[in-house]
Amino acid sequence: MIAHIAASWVFGSGRKAAVSSRATLREEVTGTLIKRSFSLVGHRTSVALEQEFWAALMHIATSRRQTLTALVAEADARRPAGRPLASTLRVLALQAFFPQPSMPAAPNDR
Repeated sequence: MIAHIAASWVFGSGRKAAVSSRATLREEVTGTLIKRSFSLVGHRTSVALEQEFWAALMHIATSRRQTLTALVAEADARRPAGRPLASTLRVLALQAFFPQPSMPAAPNDR
């Protein structure tokens, strides 16, 4: 199943959140992963995540008054070298819902 989304995303609650009208978002469902394509810094890239992570990312983008594309582009620009974009987005979603208190380094980490 492939869907082309350019103007909006519909949540299960019926709420709509804007997706950049300039960027075309391509969605492909493969097994339990949903693959979406983005145009980031002039190149196309695809990310496959579980529906739950996409829902969390949409919630984060909406709360920040960003499009999903803008949120993904921001995460892409800030990710550490060598870390896959999918991993960066999963960590972003987890950190938004489960913020970590600052903890002292473990004795072996010093």
